[in-house]
Amino acid sequence: MELLDVEDTDLKEHRDIIQKLCRICGEKINLRKGYLNAKSVNDKELKETIFRAYNIDSISESCNVHPKKLCSKCVHRVHTLKTKFNKGNLDIMEFFESHFFMPHHPDCEYCSKVEKHSLKLKDLDAVMNNFGYEKVIAINTPVNVLRNFCLNEFINEYFVTKIRFVLFKDFSWKCYVYGLEASIHEMPNKFSSDDDLKLLISFLEVHDVCHGIGQFQDVIAHRLDLNPIFKDATIETSNMHQRIGQKEDYEFVRPKTCTFFKLKSKKTCEACQSYTKKIYVMRSRIGTKRSSTEADSHTNYRWLSHEEKNERMANIQAEKRNLARKLARWSTRIKEQIQTNGVSISDKEHDTFLDVLNKNDPKFDCETPQWLLWEQQKLAASKKDSRGMRWHPLILRWCISIYYTSPAAYKQISNTSLNFMKLPSISTLQKYSHFTKPMSGFNPDVIQRLIDETNVSTLHKILFYAFYIKLVKSFFDLADPVTPVIMFR
Repeated sequence: MELLDVEDTDLKEHRDIIQKLCRICGEKINLRKGYLNAKSVNDKELKETIFRAYNIDSISESCNVHPKKLCSKCVHRVHTLKTKFNKGNLDIMEFFESHFFMPHHPDCEYCSKVEKHSLKLKDLDAVMNNFGYEKVIAINTPVNVLRNFCLNEFINEYFVTKIRFVLFKDFSWKCYVYGLEASIHEMPNKFSSDDDLKLLISFLEVHDVCHGIGQFQDVIAHRLDLNPIFKDATIETSNMHQRIGQKEDYEFVRPKTCTFFKLKSKKTCEACQSYTKKIYVMRSRIGTKRSSTEADSHTNYRWLSHEEKNERMANIQAEKRNLARKLARWSTRIKEQIQTNGVSISDKEHDTFLDVLNKNDPKFDCETPQWLLWEQQKLAASKKDSRGMRWHPLILRWCISIYYTSPAAYKQISNTSLNFMKLPSISTLQKYSHFTKPMSGFNPDVIQRLIDETNVSTLHKILFYAFYIKLVKSFFDLADPVTPVIMFR
Protein backbone atom coordinates (compact mmCIF):
# COMPACT_ATOMS: atom_id res chain seq x y z
CA MET A 1 0.00 0.00 0.00
CA GLU A 2 1.54 3.29 -1.13
CA LEU A 3 1.46 6.33 1.10
CA LEU A 4 0.42 8.84 -1.58
CA ASP A 5 -0.91 8.76 -5.13
CA VAL A 6 1.92 9.76 -7.46
CA GLU A 7 2.26 10.11 -11.20
CA ASP A 8 3.50 7.20 -13.26
CA THR A 9 6.55 9.11 -14.42
CA ASP A 10 7.65 9.89 -10.88
CA LEU A 11 7.10 6.29 -9.84
CA LYS A 12 9.13 5.05 -12.82
CA GLU A 13 12.01 7.39 -11.93
CA HIS A 14 11.82 6.24 -8.32
CA ARG A 15 11.92 2.58 -9.43
CA ASP A 16 14.94 3.22 -11.65
CA ILE A 17 16.76 4.89 -8.75
CA ILE A 18 16.15 2.22 -6.12
CA GLN A 19 17.03 -0.62 -8.52
CA LYS A 20 20.61 0.71 -8.43
CA LEU A 21 20.71 0.13 -4.67
CA CYS A 22 21.48 -3.02 -2.71
CA ARG A 23 18.44 -4.77 -1.20
CA ILE A 24 20.25 -5.64 2.06
CA CYS A 25 22.47 -2.65 2.95
CA GLY A 26 20.70 0.03 0.87
CA GLU A 27 23.98 1.37 -0.55
CA LYS A 28 24.60 2.14 -4.21
CA ILE A 29 25.88 -0.80 -6.23
CA ASN A 30 29.27 -0.03 -7.81
CA LEU A 31 30.40 -2.62 -10.34
CA ARG A 32 32.77 -2.18 -13.27
CA LYS A 33 30.35 -4.14 -15.47
CA GLY A 34 27.38 -2.09 -14.25
CA TYR A 35 24.72 -2.69 -11.66
CA LEU A 36 22.64 -4.77 -14.13
CA ASN A 37 25.21 -7.56 -13.82
CA ALA A 38 24.94 -7.63 -10.00
CA LYS A 39 23.64 -10.72 -8.22
CA SER A 40 19.87 -10.95 -7.84
CA VAL A 41 18.07 -11.65 -4.56
CA ASN A 42 16.30 -14.48 -6.43
CA ASP A 43 19.56 -16.28 -7.12
CA LYS A 44 19.19 -20.01 -6.47
CA GLU A 45 22.35 -20.20 -4.35
CA LEU A 46 21.51 -17.15 -2.20
CA LYS A 47 17.71 -17.09 -2.04
CA GLU A 48 17.30 -19.55 0.86
CA THR A 49 20.08 -17.98 2.96
CA ILE A 50 18.71 -14.45 2.42
CA PHE A 51 15.27 -15.55 3.59
CA ARG A 52 16.71 -17.40 6.58
CA ALA A 53 19.01 -14.61 7.73
CA TYR A 54 17.08 -11.45 6.75
CA ASN A 55 13.50 -12.73 6.35
CA ILE A 56 13.32 -11.26 2.82
CA ASP A 57 10.77 -12.83 0.47
CA SER A 58 11.73 -11.17 -2.80
CA ILE A 59 8.92 -12.83 -4.79
CA SER A 60 6.17 -11.07 -2.82
CA GLU A 61 7.98 -7.70 -2.73
CA SER A 62 7.05 -4.94 -5.16
CA CYS A 63 9.75 -3.64 -7.48
CA ASN A 64 8.38 -0.12 -6.89
CA VAL A 65 9.46 -0.31 -3.25
CA HIS A 66 12.34 -2.80 -2.98
CA PRO A 67 15.36 -3.30 -5.25
CA LYS A 68 16.19 -6.72 -6.64
CA LYS A 69 20.00 -6.61 -6.70
CA LEU A 70 22.83 -7.16 -4.20
CA CYS A 71 26.17 -5.40 -3.91
CA SER A 72 29.42 -7.39 -3.90
CA LYS A 73 29.89 -6.94 -0.14
CA CYS A 74 26.46 -8.33 0.69
CA VAL A 75 26.97 -11.23 -1.73
CA HIS A 76 30.20 -12.10 0.07
CA ARG A 77 28.38 -11.72 3.40
CA VAL A 78 25.54 -14.03 2.36
CA HIS A 79 28.01 -16.68 1.16
CA THR A 80 29.77 -16.52 4.53
CA LEU A 81 26.47 -16.81 6.40
CA LYS A 82 25.49 -19.77 4.26
CA THR A 83 28.70 -21.55 5.22
CA LYS A 84 28.14 -20.84 8.92
CA PHE A 85 24.51 -21.95 8.73
CA ASN A 86 25.54 -25.23 7.13
CA LYS A 87 28.09 -25.81 9.90
CA GLY A 88 25.51 -24.94 12.57
CA ASN A 89 27.51 -22.02 13.98
CA LEU A 90 24.68 -19.45 13.75
CA ASP A 91 21.18 -20.05 15.10
CA ILE A 92 19.93 -16.57 16.10
CA MET A 93 18.21 -14.69 13.30
CA GLU A 94 17.69 -11.42 15.16
CA PHE A 95 21.32 -10.44 14.65
CA PHE A 96 20.81 -9.56 10.97
CA GLU A 97 18.66 -6.70 9.73
CA SER A 98 18.17 -5.41 6.21
CA HIS A 99 17.73 -1.83 5.06
CA PHE A 100 14.16 -0.48 5.37
CA PHE A 101 12.80 0.95 2.10
CA MET A 102 9.88 3.38 2.18
CA PRO A 103 7.33 3.63 -0.68
CA HIS A 104 7.65 6.64 -2.94
CA HIS A 105 6.24 9.91 -1.56
CA PRO A 106 6.80 13.64 -2.23
CA ASP A 107 9.67 13.85 0.29
CA CYS A 108 11.35 10.63 -0.84
CA GLU A 109 15.01 10.68 0.16
CA TYR A 110 16.05 8.71 -2.92
CA CYS A 111 14.42 11.11 -5.36
CA SER A 112 15.15 14.39 -3.59
CA LYS A 113 18.08 16.63 -4.39
CA VAL A 114 19.64 16.07 -0.95
CA GLU A 115 21.74 13.00 -1.62
CA LYS A 116 23.08 11.05 1.31
CA HIS A 117 26.72 10.01 1.21
CA SER A 118 28.09 7.47 3.66
CA LEU A 119 31.73 7.92 4.61
CA LYS A 120 32.95 4.69 3.05
CA LEU A 121 36.68 4.10 3.06
CA LYS A 122 37.21 3.79 -0.67
CA ASP A 123 35.36 6.98 -1.72
CA LEU A 124 36.23 9.13 1.31
CA ASP A 125 38.75 11.16 -0.71
CA ALA A 126 36.18 11.91 -3.42
CA VAL A 127 33.53 12.96 -0.92
CA MET A 128 35.89 15.35 0.85
CA ASN A 129 37.14 16.77 -2.46
CA ASN A 130 33.59 17.39 -3.68
CA PHE A 131 32.83 19.35 -0.52
CA GLY A 132 35.96 21.49 -0.80
CA TYR A 133 38.20 19.90 1.81
CA GLU A 134 41.30 19.38 -0.36
CA LYS A 135 43.60 21.00 2.18
CA VAL A 136 42.43 18.77 4.98
CA ILE A 137 43.43 15.61 3.11
CA ALA A 138 47.10 16.32 3.69
CA ILE A 139 46.69 17.21 7.37
CA ASN A 140 47.08 14.43 9.98
CA THR A 141 46.21 11.82 7.33
CA PRO A 142 42.47 11.82 8.09
CA VAL A 143 41.81 8.91 5.73
CA ASN A 144 44.11 6.62 7.73
CA VAL A 145 42.57 7.79 11.00
CA LEU A 146 39.05 6.99 9.84
CA ARG A 147 40.22 3.73 8.27
CA ASN A 148 41.57 2.57 11.64
CA PHE A 149 38.60 3.96 13.55
CA CYS A 150 35.65 2.79 11.42
CA LEU A 151 35.66 -0.98 11.11
CA ASN A 152 34.63 -2.43 7.77
CA GLU A 153 32.09 -5.26 7.60
CA PHE A 154 34.75 -7.71 6.42
CA ILE A 155 36.93 -7.03 9.47
CA ASN A 156 34.13 -7.54 12.00
CA GLU A 157 33.43 -11.20 12.78
CA TYR A 158 29.67 -10.64 12.94
CA PHE A 159 29.51 -8.26 9.97
CA VAL A 160 28.42 -5.31 12.12
CA THR A 161 29.80 -1.84 11.49
CA LYS A 162 31.36 -0.46 14.65
CA ILE A 163 31.13 3.23 13.72
CA ARG A 164 29.44 4.78 10.70
CA PHE A 165 29.45 8.46 9.72
CA VAL A 166 26.78 9.76 7.37
CA LEU A 167 27.44 13.09 5.68
CA PHE A 168 24.71 15.03 3.87
CA LYS A 169 25.18 17.49 1.04
CA ASP A 170 23.96 20.37 3.25
CA PHE A 171 27.03 19.66 5.45
CA SER A 172 24.97 18.10 8.26
CA TRP A 173 26.12 14.74 9.63
CA LYS A 174 25.10 11.80 11.78
CA CYS A 175 27.14 9.23 13.68
CA TYR A 176 26.06 5.65 14.44
CA VAL A 177 27.76 3.33 16.93
CA TYR A 178 26.71 -0.31 16.59
CA GLY A 179 23.63 0.89 14.74
CA LEU A 180 22.59 3.39 17.45
CA GLU A 181 22.73 7.11 16.79
CA ALA A 182 25.36 8.84 18.91
CA SER A 183 26.00 12.53 19.45
CA ILE A 184 29.36 14.27 19.71
CA HIS A 185 28.77 17.35 21.83
CA GLU A 186 32.14 18.82 20.88
CA MET A 187 31.07 19.01 17.23
CA PRO A 188 28.59 21.42 15.59
CA ASN A 189 25.50 20.05 13.86
CA LYS A 190 26.85 21.15 10.48
CA PHE A 191 30.31 21.60 9.01
CA SER A 192 30.78 25.29 8.29
CA SER A 193 34.54 25.39 7.64
CA ASP A 194 37.68 23.30 7.42
CA ASP A 195 38.23 23.80 11.15
CA ASP A 196 35.13 21.72 11.91
CA LEU A 197 36.52 18.73 10.03
CA LYS A 198 39.88 19.19 11.73
CA LEU A 199 38.03 19.16 15.04
CA LEU A 200 36.37 15.87 14.09
CA ILE A 201 39.69 14.30 13.13
CA SER A 202 41.34 15.45 16.37
CA PHE A 203 38.37 14.09 18.33
CA LEU A 204 38.69 10.66 16.71
CA GLU A 205 42.43 10.54 17.36
CA VAL A 206 42.01 10.73 21.15
CA HIS A 207 38.68 8.88 21.55
CA ASP A 208 37.50 5.33 21.16
CA VAL A 209 34.17 3.51 21.42
CA CYS A 210 32.78 3.11 24.93
CA HIS A 211 31.67 -0.51 25.27
CA GLY A 212 29.68 0.09 28.46
CA ILE A 213 30.21 -1.30 31.96
CA GLY A 214 31.50 -4.87 32.19
CA GLN A 215 32.51 -7.32 34.95
CA PHE A 216 29.10 -7.19 36.63
CA GLN A 217 27.60 -10.44 35.34
CA ASP A 218 26.46 -11.39 38.86
CA VAL A 219 24.37 -8.21 39.19
CA ILE A 220 22.93 -8.67 35.68
CA ALA A 221 22.02 -12.30 36.40
CA HIS A 222 20.34 -11.27 39.67
CA ARG A 223 18.25 -8.54 38.03
CA LEU A 224 17.26 -10.36 34.83
CA ASP A 225 14.05 -11.62 36.47
CA LEU A 226 13.06 -8.11 37.61
CA ASN A 227 11.00 -5.62 35.62
CA PRO A 228 12.47 -3.25 34.70
CA ILE A 229 15.96 -4.72 34.84
CA PHE A 230 17.53 -1.25 35.12
CA LYS A 231 15.43 1.91 35.20
CA ASP A 232 17.96 4.09 33.40
CA ALA A 233 20.21 1.62 31.58
CA THR A 234 20.19 -1.29 29.12
CA ILE A 235 22.06 -4.58 29.04
CA GLU A 236 24.05 -5.84 26.06
CA THR A 237 25.67 -9.08 25.01
CA SER A 238 29.36 -9.59 24.40
CA ASN A 239 28.95 -10.46 20.72
CA MET A 240 28.00 -7.51 18.54
CA HIS A 241 26.65 -5.65 21.57
CA GLN A 242 23.15 -6.80 20.65
CA ARG A 243 20.22 -6.67 23.04
CA ILE A 244 18.96 -10.16 22.18
CA GLY A 245 20.55 -13.32 23.54
CA GLN A 246 20.63 -15.92 26.26
CA LYS A 247 20.90 -15.00 29.95
CA GLU A 248 24.52 -16.06 30.16
CA ASP A 249 25.43 -13.87 27.16
CA TYR A 250 24.65 -10.52 28.82
CA GLU A 251 27.87 -8.98 30.10
CA PHE A 252 27.61 -5.20 29.67
CA VAL A 253 25.45 -2.47 31.19
CA ARG A 254 25.07 0.79 29.27
CA PRO A 255 23.35 3.78 30.94
CA LYS A 256 20.98 5.80 28.79
CA THR A 257 23.25 8.84 29.23
CA CYS A 258 26.24 7.04 27.66
CA THR A 259 27.91 9.14 24.95
CA PHE A 260 29.33 6.04 23.13
CA PHE A 261 32.78 7.69 23.08
CA LYS A 262 35.56 7.64 25.68
CA LEU A 263 39.11 8.86 25.93
CA LYS A 264 41.65 6.22 24.96
CA SER A 265 43.34 6.64 28.34
CA LYS A 266 40.15 5.66 30.21
CA LYS A 267 38.13 2.46 30.33
CA THR A 268 34.68 4.05 29.97
CA CYS A 269 33.04 7.42 29.40
CA GLU A 270 32.12 9.73 32.28
CA ALA A 271 28.46 8.63 32.27
CA CYS A 272 29.40 4.95 32.55
CA GLN A 273 32.01 5.75 35.18
CA SER A 274 29.36 7.52 37.28
CA TYR A 275 26.85 4.70 36.81
CA THR A 276 29.45 2.14 37.93
CA LYS A 277 29.04 3.43 41.49
CA LYS A 278 25.33 2.58 41.38
CA ILE A 279 26.09 -0.97 40.27
CA TYR A 280 28.57 -1.37 43.13
CA VAL A 281 25.78 -0.31 45.50
CA MET A 282 23.45 -2.88 43.88
CA ARG A 283 26.08 -5.60 44.33
CA SER A 284 26.54 -4.64 47.99
CA ARG A 285 22.79 -4.76 48.62
CA ILE A 286 22.52 -8.15 46.94
CA GLY A 287 25.27 -9.52 49.19
CA THR A 288 23.79 -8.16 52.43
CA LYS A 289 20.10 -8.58 51.65
CA ARG A 290 18.30 -10.99 53.96
CA SER A 291 16.23 -13.65 52.30
CA SER A 292 12.47 -13.12 52.54
CA THR A 293 12.02 -16.87 53.09
CA GLU A 294 13.95 -17.01 56.36
CA ALA A 295 12.05 -17.86 59.52
CA ASP A 296 12.77 -14.49 61.19
CA SER A 297 12.05 -12.41 58.04
CA HIS A 298 9.72 -9.40 58.44
CA THR A 299 8.56 -9.46 54.80
CA ASN A 300 4.78 -9.56 54.53
CA TYR A 301 3.32 -12.73 53.04
CA ARG A 302 1.44 -10.80 50.35
CA TRP A 303 4.75 -9.92 48.70
CA LEU A 304 5.85 -13.56 48.47
CA SER A 305 5.15 -16.02 45.70
CA HIS A 306 3.60 -19.43 46.33
CA GLU A 307 7.00 -21.15 46.25
CA GLU A 308 8.51 -18.57 48.63
CA LYS A 309 5.64 -19.02 51.08
CA ASN A 310 6.17 -22.78 51.10
CA GLU A 311 9.91 -22.34 51.63
CA ARG A 312 9.36 -19.84 54.45
CA MET A 313 6.83 -22.15 56.13
CA ALA A 314 9.31 -25.03 55.92
CA ASN A 315 11.99 -22.83 57.52
CA ILE A 316 9.60 -21.85 60.33
CA GLN A 317 8.75 -25.49 61.01
CA ALA A 318 12.45 -26.36 61.07
CA GLU A 319 13.09 -23.49 63.50
CA LYS A 320 10.30 -24.75 65.78
CA ARG A 321 11.74 -28.27 65.79
CA ASN A 322 15.17 -26.85 66.60
CA LEU A 323 13.75 -24.85 69.54
CA ALA A 324 11.85 -27.91 70.79
CA ARG A 325 15.06 -29.94 70.77
CA LYS A 326 16.88 -27.18 72.68
CA LEU A 327 14.07 -26.98 75.26
CA ALA A 328 14.07 -30.75 75.78
CA ARG A 329 17.86 -30.80 76.09
CA TRP A 330 17.91 -28.01 78.70
CA SER A 331 15.02 -29.58 80.64
CA THR A 332 16.92 -32.84 80.80
CA ARG A 333 20.08 -31.11 81.99
CA ILE A 334 18.18 -29.19 84.70
CA LYS A 335 16.55 -32.39 85.96
CA GLU A 336 19.94 -34.11 86.05
CA GLN A 337 21.46 -31.18 87.99
CA ILE A 338 18.59 -31.27 90.51
CA GLN A 339 18.99 -35.00 91.04
CA THR A 340 22.77 -34.71 91.34
CA ASN A 341 23.23 -31.49 93.35
CA GLY A 342 19.77 -31.06 94.87
CA VAL A 343 19.12 -31.12 98.65
CA SER A 344 16.08 -32.94 100.02
CA ILE A 345 14.05 -31.22 102.76
CA SER A 346 11.28 -32.46 105.00
CA ASP A 347 7.63 -31.48 104.76
CA LYS A 348 7.94 -29.19 107.79
CA GLU A 349 10.89 -27.32 106.23
CA HIS A 350 8.95 -27.07 102.98
CA ASP A 351 6.02 -25.39 104.75
CA THR A 352 8.38 -23.02 106.55
CA PHE A 353 10.00 -21.91 103.26
CA LEU A 354 6.61 -21.26 101.67
CA ASP A 355 5.50 -19.21 104.67
CA VAL A 356 8.66 -17.07 104.52
CA LEU A 357 8.25 -16.46 100.78
CA ASN A 358 4.61 -15.47 101.11
CA LYS A 359 5.23 -13.03 103.97
CA ASN A 360 8.21 -11.37 102.27
CA ASP A 361 6.86 -10.92 98.73
CA PRO A 362 8.40 -7.57 97.63
CA LYS A 363 5.39 -6.05 95.87
CA PHE A 364 5.59 -2.38 94.93
CA ASP A 365 2.72 -0.01 95.46
CA CYS A 366 0.89 0.53 92.16
CA GLU A 367 1.23 4.31 92.51
CA THR A 368 5.03 4.34 92.83
CA PRO A 369 7.60 4.88 90.07
CA GLN A 370 9.27 1.57 91.09
CA TRP A 371 6.12 -0.33 90.17
CA LEU A 372 5.87 1.47 86.80
CA LEU A 373 9.54 0.75 85.99
CA TRP A 374 9.14 -2.91 86.95
CA GLU A 375 6.01 -3.33 84.84
CA GLN A 376 7.69 -1.69 81.84
CA GLN A 377 10.71 -3.97 82.22
CA LYS A 378 8.51 -7.08 82.28
CA LEU A 379 6.56 -5.84 79.25
CA ALA A 380 9.76 -5.07 77.29
CA ALA A 381 11.23 -8.48 78.17
CA SER A 382 8.12 -10.22 76.84
CA LYS A 383 8.46 -8.57 73.41
CA LYS A 384 10.20 -10.66 70.77
CA ASP A 385 11.09 -7.54 68.79
CA SER A 386 12.03 -4.29 70.55
CA ARG A 387 10.26 -2.31 67.81
CA GLY A 388 6.91 -3.54 69.14
CA MET A 389 7.43 -1.92 72.57
CA ARG A 390 5.37 1.19 73.41
CA TRP A 391 6.96 3.06 76.32
CA HIS A 392 5.07 5.00 78.97
CA PRO A 393 5.46 8.81 78.71
CA LEU A 394 6.95 9.03 82.23
CA ILE A 395 9.61 6.46 81.32
CA LEU A 396 10.46 8.46 78.18
CA ARG A 397 10.80 11.69 80.17
CA TRP A 398 13.00 9.92 82.73
CA CYS A 399 15.24 8.41 80.02
CA ILE A 400 15.57 11.75 78.19
CA SER A 401 16.65 13.38 81.46
CA ILE A 402 19.31 10.69 82.05
CA TYR A 403 20.57 10.82 78.47
CA TYR A 404 21.04 14.60 78.40
CA THR A 405 22.67 14.51 81.84
CA SER A 406 25.18 11.82 80.83
CA PRO A 407 24.94 10.18 77.40
CA ALA A 408 27.74 7.74 78.25
CA ALA A 409 25.94 6.58 81.39
CA TYR A 410 22.69 6.04 79.49
CA LYS A 411 24.47 4.06 76.76
CA GLN A 412 26.09 1.88 79.43
CA ILE A 413 22.78 1.21 81.22
CA SER A 414 20.83 0.49 78.03
CA ASN A 415 23.57 -1.65 76.44
CA THR A 416 21.81 -4.68 74.96
CA SER A 417 24.91 -6.89 75.25
CA LEU A 418 25.02 -6.32 79.03
CA ASN A 419 21.25 -6.90 79.28
CA PHE A 420 21.11 -4.83 82.49
CA MET A 421 17.91 -2.90 81.74
CA LYS A 422 15.46 -2.61 78.87
CA LEU A 423 15.33 1.08 77.92
CA PRO A 424 14.28 3.03 74.80
CA SER A 425 16.92 3.40 72.12
CA ILE A 426 18.61 6.74 71.48
CA SER A 427 16.81 7.11 68.14
CA THR A 428 13.48 6.73 69.97
CA LEU A 429 14.42 9.46 72.42
CA GLN A 430 15.51 11.78 69.63
CA LYS A 431 12.09 11.52 67.99
CA TYR A 432 10.65 13.23 71.09
CA SER A 433 13.48 15.67 71.80
CA HIS A 434 14.44 16.66 68.22
CA PHE A 435 11.05 17.98 67.10
CA THR A 436 12.85 20.96 65.55
CA LYS A 437 16.31 21.83 64.29
CA PRO A 438 18.41 23.73 66.85
CA MET A 439 19.55 27.20 65.82
CA SER A 440 20.91 30.37 67.37
CA GLY A 441 18.53 33.14 68.37
CA PHE A 442 14.76 32.73 68.29
CA ASN A 443 13.49 29.40 66.98
CA PRO A 444 10.26 29.84 64.96
CA ASP A 445 9.17 26.23 65.61
CA VAL A 446 9.42 26.65 69.38
CA ILE A 447 7.55 29.97 69.28
CA GLN A 448 4.82 28.47 67.10
CA ARG A 449 4.47 25.55 69.49
CA LEU A 450 4.09 27.94 72.45
CA ILE A 451 1.42 29.89 70.54
CA ASP A 452 -0.49 26.71 69.73
CA GLU A 453 -0.40 25.53 73.35
CA THR A 454 -1.43 28.90 74.85
CA ASN A 455 -3.98 29.89 72.21
CA VAL A 456 -6.98 28.05 73.65
CA SER A 457 -10.33 28.92 72.11
CA THR A 458 -13.50 29.66 74.11
CA LEU A 459 -15.00 26.33 73.10
CA HIS A 460 -11.99 24.48 74.47
CA LYS A 461 -12.25 26.41 77.74
CA ILE A 462 -15.93 25.45 78.13
CA LEU A 463 -15.18 21.80 77.41
CA PHE A 464 -12.29 21.79 79.87
CA TYR A 465 -14.50 23.42 82.55
CA ALA A 466 -17.24 20.82 82.00
CA PHE A 467 -14.68 18.04 82.14
CA TYR A 468 -13.22 19.52 85.33
CA ILE A 469 -16.69 19.68 86.99
CA LYS A 470 -17.25 16.04 86.05
CA LEU A 471 -13.94 15.05 87.63
CA VAL A 472 -14.83 16.63 90.97
CA LYS A 473 -16.95 13.62 91.89
CA SER A 474 -14.10 11.24 91.08
CA PHE A 475 -10.80 13.11 91.21
CA PHE A 476 -7.81 11.71 89.34
CA ASP A 477 -4.21 12.63 89.97
CA LEU A 478 -2.68 13.73 86.67
CA ALA A 479 0.74 12.57 87.86
CA ASP A 480 -0.57 9.13 88.71
CA PRO A 481 1.18 6.66 86.34
CA VAL A 482 -1.65 4.15 86.71
CA THR A 483 -4.25 6.52 85.20
CA PRO A 484 -4.81 5.60 81.52
CA VAL A 485 -3.48 8.22 79.15
CA ILE A 486 -6.55 7.91 76.94
CA MET A 487 -8.66 9.68 79.60
CA PHE A 488 -6.70 12.90 79.14
CA ARG A 489 -6.76 13.08 75.32
